[in-house]
Amino acid sequence: MKKTRRVKVPGFEVLDVLGTGAMATVYRAVQTALQRQVALKVLHRGVARDPDYRERFLREARAAARLSHGNVVRAYEAGEHEGTYWFAMELVEGEDLSECLARRGALPEDEALDVAIEVARALAAAEEHGLVHRDVKPENILLGHDGAVKLADLGLAKAQGDGSITAEGVTVGTVAFLSPEQCRGAGDLDIRSDLWALGAVLFTMVTGDMPYGRGENAVLTMERIVQEDPPGLEGHAAASPATVAAVRRLMARARDERPATARDALALLEDAQARVGEVVVDGAGGVDADPRADGPHASGVRRARRARRRAGSAGAWASARARGRPSSPLGILAPLAVALGVGVAAGAALRAERSAEREATPASVRSVSSGAPPAAPRQGGGR
Repeated sequence: MKKTRRVKVPGFEVLDVLGTGAMATVYRAVQTALQRQVALKVLHRGVARDPDYRERFLREARAAARLSHGNVVRAYEAGEHEGTYWFAMELVEGEDLSECLARRGALPEDEALDVAIEVARALAAAEEHGLVHRDVKPENILLGHDGAVKLADLGLAKAQGDGSITAEGVTVGTVAFLSPEQCRGAGDLDIRSDLWALGAVLFTMVTGDMPYGRGENAVLTMERIVQEDPPGLEGHAAASPATVAAVRRLMARARDERPATARDALALLEDAQARVGEVVVDGAGGVDADPRADGPHASGVRRARRARRRAGSAGAWASARARGRPSSPLGILAPLAVALGVGVAAGAALRAERSAEREATPASVRSVSSGAPPAAPRQGGGR
């Protein structure tokens, strides 16, 4: 547990540090009146002396309070006490997307699209309230242990068309995920800038790499974003054609070529998710759809795959437990029982996946793949 400086906020009991940034430290705390754990963000004393930073901090609290949505970190209250500016918000138990990618590398395509879809829903809620986030990046996407996906850190959020906070020519945000217009310092940003960043996040999830590198050289990275077309997912073995097209459209350099709204981007991503598994079969760009990737059984196939992945993760955990040195006969049996249980779960998930695949695959395809002649249509069947 990390040590904390002595910070006191009336109504809260500070427990430990969750993270520290350039502007603030986030603590795990208990809101004593309600006895609930919260994330308590406290502005650094030195930063709090700057009125611009104080305004940005309070703007985050106000923006979060306006957005009551399941994919946005919920705001509780904010205030100031003896020069300490604080903001209490929902505590998300889990990790951020950047930590997940550092631990796991590239994500499976359907899982990456799941996350992107949830972020698109958060951006749609922001757009409906007239807000542009301006700092969509893996560090600001929280992944809860319960499967929740939450967009965090609205400190750079501003009203669409509002040029009062950031003057033209001034750039804010994280370089590797800045849209071309942000790199140019445009003062008329709208939701399409966030959609570009969402495309860059999706690219990063699928490939494990950022589209323009990590941005160590900020000036060079911004020049590349403005002048070069994004690398895209073409030729990437892990991406289906619909996902390739979605990233290409979200990251179009000209914002008029991107989806016009977050709802349009959501529809684009949901379509890509429904078409995971399609493969290109000719040089002219023709697509042959994997019969398991669409149709009435498609959701069952995806659920079975996710169940198998979860069982695999539990299997890795069981293996780690089994490598320990238990000190009693019961301790010896416990890892074995866990491993056997995981084996049963993995086997069940595999059987469910194969069953769903068989149901989703036409009889003629199954017969050809097995070497048997295609089955004749049943009496009374369609033409």
